[in-house]
Amino acid sequence: MIQHAVGEEVLLIDSGEAAAADVAGYLTLARLESTVEQRDATERHLCDDLDHFYVTDAAARFARVAERFLGTAPSVLEAVEIWGQDELRTT
Repeated sequence: MIQHAVGEEVLLIDSGEAAAADVAGYLTLARLESTVEQRDATERHLCDDLDHFYVTDAAARFARVAERFLGTAPSVLEAVEIWGQDELRTT
């Protein structure tokens, strides 16, 4: 919808994918990227008990980006609705 509204000549950038690409580049420069052996490992080490994620939108896209960072897809991805009114409280 946005692309249609702004026209094909405007390049739209997914901020999550752009951030993941920047982090991947930084990890490579800092020599902190995972090895092929680590990426191919079937045993989970990261977030075994803590990978229940709550999302309000775009669950599939979140799962792809999370997998890039975690090295494996999240075990539990739960969509939630947020109700109420957000207010800036100064007191």
